[in-house]
Amino acid sequence: MSEELEPAIDHGSSPPRRGELDLNRDGNPTEQKILLGAIDALGRRGSRSLSMSDVALAANVSRATLYRYFRTKEAVLEAVSEYISTTFMRGADRIARTVKEPTERLRAIMSLQIKLATEEFITRITEVEPGLVLKFLADHYERHVGAMRKVLDPLYDQIEATTGFEVDRDVLSASVLRMQLSLVIVPPDERWRASPDVLANMLIAFMREAQAPVRKPGTRRDSK
Repeated sequence: MSEELEPAIDHGSSPPRRGELDLNRDGNPTEQKILLGAIDALGRRGSRSLSMSDVALAANVSRATLYRYFRTKEAVLEAVSEYISTTFMRGADRIARTVKEPTERLRAIMSLQIKLATEEFITRITEVEPGLVLKFLADHYERHVGAMRKVLDPLYDQIEATTGFEVDRDVLSASVLRMQLSLVIVPPDERWRASPDVLANMLIAFMREAQAPVRKPGTRRDSK
């Protein structure tokens, strides 16, 4: 992983887990504490069995404090969904702002998705209640495609300038997103974890070849 990529992944894509870097640090600390507790409880109970008491216990807050922020379980679940989505959105935004090399942006956004999709709390919630995870993916799909395109637009510019081929940016952005979202259902093996490097390196080689001067058949590189 390049030096340019490290800050975007390590400091811009940390998932909402207890005791780890919190991307939503501009929010209310108590509310964040409740959301982290709710995520933990969801991974153990699922949304159907989850109660407000479960959330209060997992978050280590009183029921009175919980109800001050969220009046219903549905409000908690909606806030958790937004919290997790914002984690990806902020990570994507940080990549768009800090990673300048177009192919490194692809490497970064794919690495971010692998990291988030394979987090333990996502795995546990998927096992307990896959329908909830699928609903989350559908509810935030268009928003995440937009974030993906913002990150990858410079790469599309580079491909078009190098090859003369017009890129369908929406389709490609959606394809990269869908490809990585599949990791929630089918966990990646070590080969797939290398996919950001493999795809980025393939694109670099492809564009380098597209820029090479065309040689006539039978001529040698050193011919004058």
